[in-house]
Amino acid sequence: MPAGLYVDEASIAVDAYLISETGRDQFDVHWPLFFESLGEYKSPVYIYATALVFQFAEPSDFTLRLTSALFFLLAYLGMLFSLSALRVSRGTLLWAALALAFLPQIFTQSRFAMQAISQVGLLAWVPGLAIRAFEGTGSKTGRQVNAALLGLILGVSIYSYATSRLLSPLLALVILAFFWRTKDRHALWIFAITFGLLCLPFVAFYIQDASALRGRFKAVSYTDDSIPFIEKVRIFFVVLRSHLSLDFWLLSGDANRRHATGFGGEYSWSVALAFLFGLFQLCKGRLGAEARRLIPSQPRLRHQLFVFLLVALSLVPVALTNESTPHAIRTIAFGYFVVLFAALGFDELLAYFRPGRSRVIFLTVAFSALALESALFVSHYFGDYVAVSAQVFGSDSVDESLRAVIESRGSSR
Repeated sequence: MPAGLYVDEASIAVDAYLISETGRDQFDVHWPLFFESLGEYKSPVYIYATALVFQFAEPSDFTLRLTSALFFLLAYLGMLFSLSALRVSRGTLLWAALALAFLPQIFTQSRFAMQAISQVGLLAWVPGLAIRAFEGTGSKTGRQVNAALLGLILGVSIYSYATSRLLSPLLALVILAFFWRTKDRHALWIFAITFGLLCLPFVAFYIQDASALRGRFKAVSYTDDSIPFIEKVRIFFVVLRSHLSLDFWLLSGDANRRHATGFGGEYSWSVALAFLFGLFQLCKGRLGAEARRLIPSQPRLRHQLFVFLLVALSLVPVALTNESTPHAIRTIAFGYFVVLFAALGFDELLAYFRPGRSRVIFLTVAFSALALESALFVSHYFGDYVAVSAQVFGSDSVDESLRAVIESRGSSR
């Protein structure tokens, strides 16, 4: 599941197979930084990861999509790492683990071959690494190693999915500003230099052929349209509102049935409610004793604000596009950060219940509600959605796609 194989997936399989066998893509480019395919340039992280999988397993529909499952596992571990750094309770950690495992948006995209899941696999580690690098209580060497890893992961994420070409630099700037007063400035410089170095190949490619990277963006965006600036601002907020709507979050989700199943929205009710409570607590804290501080001194409130900034920033690149909105794939990083912030909200709510019977009852109700939502979604995914996926994904297969490419390359010689 899903049944069938979409043409974009087949294209990724072809490039990954050729890279694993020859080190060249379908246009005979040696170890390309970006892959030309289907009228656009695809980001390399997912394709090279798939090529690595193909080194150990025969190319097939299953092994192609296995790459997505591996990136989902990476995101899962990154979330647990980040929540540990955020010092949430064990109950919250288990709740978040269940919430992310069956979040409709990410669950659906972790089961077919699309580059966006690699973005989440990398960005999931950013909050935890940032906190451990700039607020950690470990050794100076340990903090600086975390800073280098943060720069490395955020830098590599630029090459994971198109939205990261803007999102990752925005996140880097926010991290620098947010943790500017850190006691270990060396760690901050290590992060900045590592990230900057990894940006250089992208900058060089962009200078050489900007149209190659902007072609697809221009097709789905309004930013280059001949319309007044105020109209562009209006469209920005209209698109933003569509991704914050009740329909997208809870009722129907993305209308494209390759991106979403149509059973409920992109997020569960449990996650949405926990997110709203976290937002309430953040506003309450900002209006209280910490109102005059731009960056709160209280660690718990500061961490809430940091994660919320990640949530907000992850929508900026998405709001610059207006094709097929609201869009579940482009907002996959947003979905992850929503779950992370919801976990902080759940932790705040859990703190209202003292250890004992009342807390046990609350946890039982919360886990039961989330488990019920998850079970209903999974039942639909492996039930009614099977027939739908067969229609929307098409009838391509990895074997057929590879055979066609091998034959065409053979005849061209």
